[in-house]
Amino acid sequence: MRILTIIYEFPPVGGGGGRAAYDICRELAARGHDVTVLTAHMPGLALETYQDGIRLIRIRSLRREAFRASFFTMLAYVLAGLWAGLRIIRLHRPEIIHTHFAVPSGALAWVLSVLTGIPYILTAHLGDVPGGVPDKTGKWFRWLEPFTKPIWKRAKKVVAVSEFTRQLAVLHYSVPVEVIPNGADIDRLSPDSVRLNTPRGSFCRAFCASEKSACNRAGAREIKGSGLAMFHAGRRPNA
Repeated sequence: MRILTIIYEFPPVGGGGGRAAYDICRELAARGHDVTVLTAHMPGLALETYQDGIRLIRIRSLRREAFRASFFTMLAYVLAGLWAGLRIIRLHRPEIIHTHFAVPSGALAWVLSVLTGIPYILTAHLGDVPGGVPDKTGKWFRWLEPFTKPIWKRAKKVVAVSEFTRQLAVLHYSVPVEVIPNGADIDRLSPDSVRLNTPRGSFCRAFCASEKSACNRAGAREIKGSGLAMFHAGRRPNA
């Protein structure tokens, strides 16, 4: 199957949502599917490349920070992605669009679906749902929420990564939502060896010169041979 994944942040840009999208795309490519990802560019990254069998296309969208995106960088991604998405659809003819985050990626998927008739699946990651992260997106959704309803309604299938995300989505959009938690490849998470760092501790207090000397000798006797690295910090009372 030919799949177009639309997500505005993809490793090394972004956080957990982008990483989950990467894992899904990698596994789909490994199973023989033709996967193209349309995501945001950031200085220092290639505009187009192949990674783990994934065709990765990054579009310029004013993004400058890996772990922070403003409303304007999201808007720039949607506007630039419209022309890039239409070009990808013309060249690679995807059969399905998989978009992560209703906002902003879902807006781009919605427009491309309306223009081309290609259905899309929406995966919600909490931050793109009203009430999910109110301290970050509460002000946005006060006026943006009515405009997001068509994104949820048109989706062929809506998936949430947690039950809490599903409940919020149903509350605000009244659409069927299936929960599919983010998975983890435990084989990749099993290291061949584990290297332990030396435990470190500190002793902080005010002391005089004679106390410091006595403390150092007593402390040395206590920690000698324990593998614990200890250091002292403090000041003299009359300093």
